[in-house]
Amino acid sequence: MNQPQTKIVVSLWAGLGDVIFTTPVFKILRKKFPDSHISALVWSHGAKELLKHNPYIDEFVDGSFMKIRSLISKLKGYDIGVQCSHPVQFIFILAGIKKRVSFNGNPFWWLYPVDSNDSHSTEYFLQAIDKIDGIKLRDDTNWEIFLEDKELHAAKSLLKEFKDTSPLIAIHPGGRNNKCKRWRTQKFALLSNLLIDKFNAKILLIGGNKDIKLCNYIENHINSTLHPAPCLNLAGKLSLRQSAAVIKHCDLFIGNASGPTYIASALGTPVVGIFGPDNPKNFGPLGKNVKVVTPKFICAPCLNFYRHFLWGMRLRYIPICLAMQSIKTEEVFTACSHLL
Repeated sequence: MNQPQTKIVVSLWAGLGDVIFTTPVFKILRKKFPDSHISALVWSHGAKELLKHNPYIDEFVDGSFMKIRSLISKLKGYDIGVQCSHPVQFIFILAGIKKRVSFNGNPFWWLYPVDSNDSHSTEYFLQAIDKIDGIKLRDDTNWEIFLEDKELHAAKSLLKEFKDTSPLIAIHPGGRNNKCKRWRTQKFALLSNLLIDKFNAKILLIGGNKDIKLCNYIENHINSTLHPAPCLNLAGKLSLRQSAAVIKHCDLFIGNASGPTYIASALGTPVVGIFGPDNPKNFGPLGKNVKVVTPKFICAPCLNFYRHFLWGMRLRYIPICLAMQSIKTEEVFTACSHLL
């Protein structure tokens, strides 16, 4: 007689970077439980978009605290609940999920600061999977985004008249949730000019609707006598997956501690990350072709992994980080030069 299929649900943070940090979890779950039904409990449209076509995920469950009764109903019948997100253990309990694991053993981790260590967020999430059966399984911690050939071909066509033998460098100057994580837009403009002058680079500006003003500033402050102008501004013009496909075709990506930086890392594009408050050991992009530029202020980094969620949330309301703004244009240019 066949055993009933094990049903596993993994709750994710809503942020794009946090979603990417979790992608190895699904791969390891599939290796541990090859015949199971694995669902991703997502709390944002962007999360679902990033995980689209992931072969290790069978189903998406849309999370909403506004429809809590409906969500509990959807989760009934699951055998294992994995928390890689804000606290949802109470939802798992109400849904009758008997096996529940989390990246943190302390149920009150989000209420007060606790000591941090130097593990990456991805490793914390994988440690939650270890708790299911007590077995630590790792093959690699590479992040993955699964783009279709048609998406990559469309991006290549979009860049056809812009991309040539010159290095194509994507820049994302924004940071959706935390303004204090943004390097000054003026410095991005200066950096763009240096890259154009020294490497004959082509600059590709990307971002969402909230990044249009930032990207417009950079575009308007690129000083070049080259024709056609070595800048293509696509801010607000592409979907999330279209942006990812475009980044895949770039020779270098430059950005703050924000979703597109992690997307670039997951796609294997060389990355220069500019990190101020964030601890790169906890949140840095992964990969061989990665350079992270950090400030030399004694207070930095001040934001470690969200085992102290409320403490970390304070940065949402602080508009500027002096340590972040102390990073010099020349420092970031040097990091770019190493990867070019």
